[in-house]
Amino acid sequence: MLRILTVMLTGAVLLGAGCADSTGEEDTSGPEQEVAAQRFGKATAEAFGCTGTRVAFKTSNGKNYLTALAGGFLGIGANATKVGDNETFKVFEVGFDRVALQAANGRYVAKNQQSAPRQNSNGQTQVDLSQFLLNANSFGIDPNAAFRVVEPKDSKFMYLQTIDGLYVSALGGGGSLVDVALPLRTESAQLTAVCVDGDGDTASGSAEGDNDDRDWDPALGG
Repeated sequence: MLRILTVMLTGAVLLGAGCADSTGEEDTSGPEQEVAAQRFGKATAEAFGCTGTRVAFKTSNGKNYLTALAGGFLGIGANATKVGDNETFKVFEVGFDRVALQAANGRYVAKNQQSAPRQNSNGQTQVDLSQFLLNANSFGIDPNAAFRVVEPKDSKFMYLQTIDGLYVSALGGGGSLVDVALPLRTESAQLTAVCVDGDGDTASGSAEGDNDDRDWDPALGG
């Protein structure tokens, strides 16, 4: 099932990147990755209960927010104490009950690629721990950049799950690193979505921006 979903998501990305918008005109108003996302995805934060397109994520300690370090070029952390540009993520619905999150640098949040274990000079197996971290370096929305929003019944928290079943977790509940190492809904993985530019929970000091995003209708075929 995971392999099928991966193939279908990858195909959707390639299809979206190669299609013109539903008006029949080529949109060149923004960066290539933004245009590609608009062609096959819908810019909306409805999955988080917001009417706008942008959200922030408060960690389980109630004090910190997920943040795109250096705009996203240095990965994703959880040490921010207020919402600004780097704590604001633009949300795209990409199908299969999954969303993509665009960071302040215009690229997408994604799980690092998994690498094979290596042996050191002493013959000991070494695992690349970076594969359990998040980055914001993806130019497009591939399967590693597609997250499922998990909202357990009667819970005030939500979770972000990667395509391989792991949960985004703020170590210690916030104030430090973020990893994607466990397939468990631990307390550190509990997040609260904060609406930045729409109805719902709002965040003070949030990023300002336009909200003229275009919906993509798959029934139109491009």
